[in-house]
Amino acid sequence: MPIRSGRFVASTATMLVLLAACGGGGSVAQPSPDPTGPSLVIEGDKLCAELFRKNAEYLARDDINVDDFVVVGDVLMPSFKVLVPPSDDDRWSDGLAARWQAVRKAVGREGDLSGAVWQFIGAARAADLWLCGADQDRALEKAVADARFASTISPEEYAKRLDAVIGEYAPKHEQYHHEPDPAEAKQRLIPGDAESHGPGYLKIQGAMVAAMAAIPAPEGEQRDAAIFLHFMRLALAAETAGIAAGGERGEAIFEPSYAYTWQAIGVACVTWGLDLCD
Repeated sequence: MPIRSGRFVASTATMLVLLAACGGGGSVAQPSPDPTGPSLVIEGDKLCAELFRKNAEYLARDDINVDDFVVVGDVLMPSFKVLVPPSDDDRWSDGLAARWQAVRKAVGREGDLSGAVWQFIGAARAADLWLCGADQDRALEKAVADARFASTISPEEYAKRLDAVIGEYAPKHEQYHHEPDPAEAKQRLIPGDAESHGPGYLKIQGAMVAAMAAIPAPEGEQRDAAIFLHFMRLALAAETAGIAAGGERGEAIFEPSYAYTWQAIGVACVTWGLDLCD
């Protein structure tokens, strides 16, 4: 699946803790106060809704281009980094915490930070931590309600099969860009640009999403699988619409596919531990 774009030494850490606890005569360190700031649960959800709203408003304009569209989202990205995660919310998990650390560690507004935020958004929506606006929530819940799986398998087997599909199509994506077909390259959003996208890309993406959808649902995690597929289908829809429109406008319409793909990746990383997140 294309992605656009330390450990402590346990014995030493344990020894330091023991020395601090057993030291004689020294002052006892007080626990650090809980961090204060905007709530990740409340303010983060508002930020997420604003991000979707601003993106939709820009894409609805007559004169759009990919550079200005990217700026619309990038302006909001630093606001996510200052949010404070919950300390006693049952929805908060180790997986979400790991995705949040990726947001906090990301540098700048572009690239890494954007991808980390969207990965967290996908995982947060799957965990019902964020709704990201009434329209987004309704669309997500409808996708879950409409999902139909013929059978189920264990979550471990689901993760294995999903990873196999991604592994199968990864070299096809690489070949598409590194060994472009000259005729197809002329039909791309930027004609002749090997890094751009055209009809051949949609064939690869469509086949990959179909292969993902053909996997039986993970027992007990059907909702997560439905959400993952929902995001992948939205990515494919944006790619299809962008390539159909063509030109600068097409590039801007295509661009949200990255955010949808990142959301799907966030779900896969948190729910099934797939090694897709940075």
